[in-house]
Amino acid sequence: MKQRKLDNIVVSAIGMGCMGFSHGYGDIPDHDYAVDAIRAAHDAGCTLFDTAEAYAPNLDPTLRGHNERIVGEAVAPFRDDIVIATKLHLDTDEAGRRELYESTRAHLEASLERLQTSFVDLYYLHRVNRSVPVEDIAVVMGRLIDEGLI
Repeated sequence: MKQRKLDNIVVSAIGMGCMGFSHGYGDIPDHDYAVDAIRAAHDAGCTLFDTAEAYAPNLDPTLRGHNERIVGEAVAPFRDDIVIATKLHLDTDEAGRRELYESTRAHLEASLERLQTSFVDLYYLHRVNRSVPVEDIAVVMGRLIDEGLI
């Protein structure tokens, strides 16, 4: 498969968006089918897998991380050969409850655990939260990069 560069990261020209394994495109496939599909994509040369902490059946916040768990399990055998992208969701009320770095780091740590990895290659905001200046998020992301987590 052809490859593309995202700055200093090389990925397959075709990536796999994994949202549909948790919601969005009709019935949610069963767990084993989802894992098999992700592994088949890798076997076909796919090296970029996109997920998000918010992807869950009916986007139910109590099921947050459903999709990341599937992706983490599926890619565990070849984690070092692929790129994982996942997204952060900051609720408006959450942004004011604690320091932005602590909140973002807690979200990232939960994602790392669900993804069964010690770092994610691409980590970004799922939706811009207008109550949090994007420049402040950039500073936090820079700190997490410096810490080797993203």
